[in-house]
Amino acid sequence: MPRESICVDDRHVRDGCDGDQDGVLGIDFGAHAFTTLRQREPAVSGQSLELQIHGEPGATGLLFRSLDVPQVQGTGLRTASGLFELERSTTVVAGSFSIPSPQGQTTIDVPISGDPALIGTFVYFQGAIDSSASPTGRAFTNRAQVRIVAP
Repeated sequence: MPRESICVDDRHVRDGCDGDQDGVLGIDFGAHAFTTLRQREPAVSGQSLELQIHGEPGATGLLFRSLDVPQVQGTGLRTASGLFELERSTTVVAGSFSIPSPQGQTTIDVPISGDPALIGTFVYFQGAIDSSASPTGRAFTNRAQVRIVAP
């Protein structure tokens, strides 16, 4: 009997690496299937954090911030626009953005609280961005996790 191997990418299980899809571990689409939200520097207490957002040229969106994520991994809010991975009870809108460049990226500066009690804790960000790949016309970005450090 021939030995079969299992190849696992981040979304599908395929037998023998021959391309047959045997199961789906999760479903992502559009902007959420890629790392569209990245931080370029650490979050320094009392200073601004620069986040880089990638998307379709001309896209607009909202950036959300939270001090927490759902306690059970994978229990984010599943929507037609993708997975919202922040704790909804502590989430606020941190800003809005547009992607004017033909390269499909922009940066947004987000102020980080100077409260010394937050040093060493994490702050989480996620965006909702226009996406032609989404059936709703908008897709959630990945979640960015950033530790707040002392100045």
